[in-house]
Amino acid sequence: HTYMGTPTLADLGYAYVPVPTGDPDDFVLRSADGGGFEWKGQANYDAVGAAAVAWIREQLVAHCGLHAVPCAGGATAYSSSGLKGSSAPLLLLVCGSAPGGDAGVWGRSLCINDSTRSGAMFGYVRRAQRLGWGVLIADPHGGDGCPHAHLAQLWRSTVEPAAAARVLVVAHSYGGPVAASLLKAGHDTSTD
Repeated sequence: HTYMGTPTLADLGYAYVPVPTGDPDDFVLRSADGGGFEWKGQANYDAVGAAAVAWIREQLVAHCGLHAVPCAGGATAYSSSGLKGSSAPLLLLVCGSAPGGDAGVWGRSLCINDSTRSGAMFGYVRRAQRLGWGVLIADPHGGDGCPHAHLAQLWRSTVEPAAAARVLVVAHSYGGPVAASLLKAGHDTSTD
């Protein structure tokens, strides 16, 4: 997706704020008056959803310390530094179908109506980082290619050249069949 020209959460009267529990990876969407999301029709919901996804992508860099990786077709994956030289395990995260799933997002509606703890990938990213693992987040719906082609290209360009001893894949919904297509297509998925 391209988020240029997308209204921001602030433009729409919302902001993500930390939850009172102190969980550093958990944010809730709040309106200017402190309330939660208010339904104002499908067009508004889609605008809030696009702005929420854009904010989450920004936080993959600012909050999680990942780097945006431009991919073929206009997609943007996100990764840890130094994947090619690290033998630590690599965690590959693959979202489900759009518009609910996106790079960094398991479920857009969960991010809007519940919190980022249930709807975003922050917790997975930060846990992998605490364990010393590398992280790679696919963007199967970004750009103009198909999800299968994006993941195959990401595998060839980033996962295969990495020195990771193991690659662990967590995929949600349609991300599962997309990830399984790597095996069916005969990509080198061995780790030794």
